[in-house]
Amino acid sequence: MESIHNFRDFGGYKTKNGTMLKKGLLFRSGSLANISHGDMLQLSELGVRTICDLRSRREKRDQPDSIPEYWNGRYVHIPINGGMQPESGYISQLYSLLFGEARNINFNDVAIEAYRKYVTDFRSGYAELIKLTSESENLPILIHCTAGKDRTGFACSLIQLLLEVPSELVMQDYLRTNNHLHEFKQGMLKKLRILSFVGVSKQKFMPLFEARSEYLKAAYDQIKLDYDTVDNYFRGGLGFSDQDRERLKYLLLGK
Repeated sequence: MESIHNFRDFGGYKTKNGTMLKKGLLFRSGSLANISHGDMLQLSELGVRTICDLRSRREKRDQPDSIPEYWNGRYVHIPINGGMQPESGYISQLYSLLFGEARNINFNDVAIEAYRKYVTDFRSGYAELIKLTSESENLPILIHCTAGKDRTGFACSLIQLLLEVPSELVMQDYLRTNNHLHEFKQGMLKKLRILSFVGVSKQKFMPLFEARSEYLKAAYDQIKLDYDTVDNYFRGGLGFSDQDRERLKYLLLGK
């Protein structure tokens, strides 16, 4: 895609029992605020029926998805916050970064805390998203946030784990984001170049623009702390029953 960062299919993986997570039904990306006519046509050709926007209300207000009227699919907004939004969080507060306490922020720690909050504070949002994927009329679905990295990355990992994709493959897919964010990263770092004149290194912000295994692991550690197992989290945390899981498998798994 020429105008959408980090767009890709997150199917195609073999599950623990040897079945395959189907391709062509589950897509992920960054923001659609600047989607081109050509890329919108590609989404239509892929048959995308549902676009699920995980950005905060502020992000959606400031840069709404540019979805044309001729697209007759379903748009769903599920706001997920958590401190990792580069354009609406810490980076927008340049005065604080230049002169305030934000100079001392460790953004790697901010990222880890954000992923833990996905588990503790946004269960209803992720439960709603997974329910969308378990209804045939919503497929194929495109899930996105700003960069398609953190909120979307965690969401996609949940769906893959729920369908019993091995955890090492889930992590591998999560880290693939780093191969698709060069333009996004360069664009954001360009906006931050003013900070170099006052002694704030661009390296300080790299945790905001990378997918790191320790981030996703932090979410899993929080699941283990609160629910002991991922299965318990799906049942008790997200309210996703064994019957719901079987319906999801029926829709999304094949040979």
